[in-house]
Amino acid sequence: MNHVEDHIHVLLIEDRPEDVEFTSVILSLVKHIKFTIEWAPCLEDGFRLMSDPTKHFDVILLDLNLPESKGIDTLSRVMSHMPQAPVVVLTGLDDEKIALEALHKGAQDYLIKGDANGKTLPRIMRYAIERKRYGDLLRASEDRFKRFLETAAVSVVCLSSSHRILEFNHEAETIFRTHKEDVLGRDFSKLFVPSEEQSRFSEGIEQVMSGNLITHRRTTVHDSDGNERILSCNLSRMVTVEGRPIGALVCSHDVTDDARLNEKIVIKDKLYRLLVQHTPNTAVFVINRDGQFTTVEGNAFKTFAVTPSFFEGKSVFDFLTLKQRAKVETLLANAFKGTEETFEECLQGRNYLVHLLPIPNGKNQIPFVMAIARD
Repeated sequence: MNHVEDHIHVLLIEDRPEDVEFTSVILSLVKHIKFTIEWAPCLEDGFRLMSDPTKHFDVILLDLNLPESKGIDTLSRVMSHMPQAPVVVLTGLDDEKIALEALHKGAQDYLIKGDANGKTLPRIMRYAIERKRYGDLLRASEDRFKRFLETAAVSVVCLSSSHRILEFNHEAETIFRTHKEDVLGRDFSKLFVPSEEQSRFSEGIEQVMSGNLITHRRTTVHDSDGNERILSCNLSRMVTVEGRPIGALVCSHDVTDDARLNEKIVIKDKLYRLLVQHTPNTAVFVINRDGQFTTVEGNAFKTFAVTPSFFEGKSVFDFLTLKQRAKVETLLANAFKGTEETFEECLQGRNYLVHLLPIPNGKNQIPFVMAIARD
């Protein structure tokens, strides 16, 4: 119990002076811990002490049966007035059933008055303080996790080892086009994973449950309307405080549009390469923002009568006069802003028709420009 303070401030709400005196004597005899007791003979006096900003209480000892309040209602009123303090209920032999009910309502512990002694009472109060502290930390952690779930920009799904859905955040509702209430407790793989992917999905969960971390796994799923979606998933194991595995945390984002765009780019790239390789007297260059050649395609080497290594590490400006450079710099600047440009230029005694085409990425940026030069 290293976290318990050596000085404990106690609020004792008890209407019987003899019980107050007995409790004070017991606590005064405890070694290593100093107890400071504030006595409230009725609930109203207790509320007054709780509301005093100069007072601080580590624990409340509460008699449930007071002149103006009886039973569980007494506990409810105290906890609503001072929810941050742990409450230990004091009760008689005939009230143990009510004391057990008090535990379900939020009391940290109870003590039958006849059982109080110099060992049990201090120990119960110390444990009550510890349980309340750890309970508050746990609730704060749960609140942070829930806020993360609901505000995360990725889909977060918590699964049991048998693929049952335990948590399903707002982004998951958006991707899978369904509501959390409709899927909790149901088998994720049967709901959303195509039959041909289920074996691979199950193997992934088994790997995670064994302690492996899976990152950036492309997974094909179906939303509730049957539409195919492609997700990039990170899977990790969920464990109890004792380290026992209980399920898998699946964080994913929808890459369907990116995947389909990449497929189109691959197809277009193949067509483009076939085109430039079979077009005579045409050279194709990809130029970055510094004017350097990053790719040379087509008949560039034949057109300029050079070897492939000729363009390595070189800039388009290395081949231009000062007058030509000023012109091309302006045209390239326009292309990097998204404007296609066409111009004629004479290089090494030959005339070329040059097209500048912006190459945007998926982030509305233009990192490269394609230059197609025809002799």
